[in-house]
Amino acid sequence: MQIDAHKDVGRLGKVAQALLNDPQNAHIARGLANTEIRIGPATDDRYGTDAGAYHPLYVGDSSYFGKEIYDADTSAAADKNPDNVSMQWAWNRQDKKFDISFKKMVTDSAVNDANPLITAQTLTPWSVSWNKNVFKQPLAWSKFRKFVTFENGTDPWAEVYSLALAQYSGFAALGNAGSPANVKTQDVEIQTGMMTAPIINMDVTYKLAVEEMKRLETSKAPWAGQMIPQKQSYANWVLEMLTDYVGYYGNSPTGTLGLFTVNTPTAWSTIGSSMTVLAADAGNTQTIGSNMYKALAKALTNFLTANLNKVTKVMIGMSVTAFNLFTSYAYSSTYNPNSAMKIFMENFIAGETIGGKTPDIEIFPDPLLQPSTVFNPLSTDYLVIVAPEIGTGPDEEVQPLTIFAAPLMEFVYPVIPGQFMTQYRMLRRIAGMFVPYTPCVQVYTGFGV
Repeated sequence: MQIDAHKDVGRLGKVAQALLNDPQNAHIARGLANTEIRIGPATDDRYGTDAGAYHPLYVGDSSYFGKEIYDADTSAAADKNPDNVSMQWAWNRQDKKFDISFKKMVTDSAVNDANPLITAQTLTPWSVSWNKNVFKQPLAWSKFRKFVTFENGTDPWAEVYSLALAQYSGFAALGNAGSPANVKTQDVEIQTGMMTAPIINMDVTYKLAVEEMKRLETSKAPWAGQMIPQKQSYANWVLEMLTDYVGYYGNSPTGTLGLFTVNTPTAWSTIGSSMTVLAADAGNTQTIGSNMYKALAKALTNFLTANLNKVTKVMIGMSVTAFNLFTSYAYSSTYNPNSAMKIFMENFIAGETIGGKTPDIEIFPDPLLQPSTVFNPLSTDYLVIVAPEIGTGPDEEVQPLTIFAAPLMEFVYPVIPGQFMTQYRMLRRIAGMFVPYTPCVQVYTGFGV
């Protein structure tokens, strides 16, 4: 057995060695024959806790202790009597830690503004009244899931995901019924097809340390218990946003389809001017909302016509910029103060279906469609028009049109168990978009900006 003791605690090392050398402890020495005892300050990397254990986020954590700042006089005063020295914490922006400044105590007659005793003591963490809640960073969000239906399939651990298709062919003969002649006919047939895509893994990792969990039990910070579940919630949020991103943009290296890759996006200039341009039209201030209405109505009419009025529901997603413009400008500043959005929802009745109903239309914003972001590097935004379901087959069975294949939505397991900390992985397995009828998706670029 080896004992490695820091010079500052050399006496403890000698005591430990003496205990092991004692004949009465021979059985202990044999049991520890292949072990090593290390004794030293936690501030020394050689003796400190594994670096992976320093990941808690609450005040009072020793991993946030910075440098000890003192001069020779203060050190001498502390050696003589620790009560002669006061301690003050200060945040070090460069090191991202709390430095500890030690100063000699002063008598009442020598108290001055430069080194007051009360000021030094009230700035220590345990002397502060803390707000019980933590202000959490605002995060992005998405409404991608309004466009699609999530399907798990039959096997969460499969390598590929497949969708079976049924295609009809053949038609009836006209004018030949009952003819004794052997006329040429075309039998009706149902041909099966297949859409297949590889399943890809998405994962995010996080760590939970033993020391972190133990500090949690004794931390004086009232919000300490909120941080570990927040770490897990954030890991889940990261996966959710990545899923929505792939649902829109796809992933070309693996051939994973997204809504933007089902059909090539069309420039909005083929329809009209963008919402930003229309809003800035100083010469037509009375009809800005009306012009916005007509532009979107034209695009939606084209969409319904391409689908032969078979869709029963239409989802329209636009950037936050476009949505705010479309919902804030009056249809007419002279004749109708209602917003272009309200007029659109009340007046647009195109698309009557076989059942005599007009499709339900929902319009909503989505930050993932904004221009010039980490998700969308383009200077133009997106407008997405989707019919998420349609009547299919001879019986007009309503089936989903935009299917997002996700065989495994959530699976958490330990990756690297260790002495001080364990890394966990949150896994999700997806195959992307399956759109067997492509006219149900229309994407424009430059609708808002």
